[in-house]
Amino acid sequence: MGFEELNSSQDKAPKSREEIIKELKEFAEREGNLLTFLDYGEDISLPSRKEFDEYKFDEPAGLKNFVLFALRSYLAGPTFTDTFTNHADRTKWELRIKDLMGEELLDYYQSNKLGYNKCYAVIQILTLIMEETEKQDLDMQSRLANVVKQEVAQKFLMSTSSVAEYNTLSNDDKIEIVNKLTQMVKDVIDLLTEKK
Repeated sequence: MGFEELNSSQDKAPKSREEIIKELKEFAEREGNLLTFLDYGEDISLPSRKEFDEYKFDEPAGLKNFVLFALRSYLAGPTFTDTFTNHADRTKWELRIKDLMGEELLDYYQSNKLGYNKCYAVIQILTLIMEETEKQDLDMQSRLANVVKQEVAQKFLMSTSSVAEYNTLSNDDKIEIVNKLTQMVKDVIDLLTEKK
């Protein structure tokens, strides 16, 4: 199903992706925060909490599984704009989602690829995998370097050293960054999962 699998509670069945999207859109409209979706995220199967907890991060395979989980989680997130012009108002609204609509809707809303934390986390994951492969597999590191466009990460980090700076970017600039990051993530996943 995607992001719901990791976040679901044991005692009730998670809402479907379609239910979450519908409820979030309706809630946002009622609250005067119109969401404009560019995409709803990829329907990606993620490991269960139990499988995730069994990863051995000190081993190359465990680290690779973690990286793949993080990158696939990013792809499972939607891309949308909202009507907020500052982070403080958005944060207050997120608390309303949680209080009135529940964790599942909040998780989906916060998985928006346009969010600063999502972009920053992806860049950190890409940096981690580049550093780790350099230590272990120079061929793979070289192939990753061809995929991971450092200038995109540098542009993001240099122009947005804080959430406040990131929020000053236009939606078009954020979308451009996210589109490039998304393509890099897909290319890195392809490289890490290709059969040798």
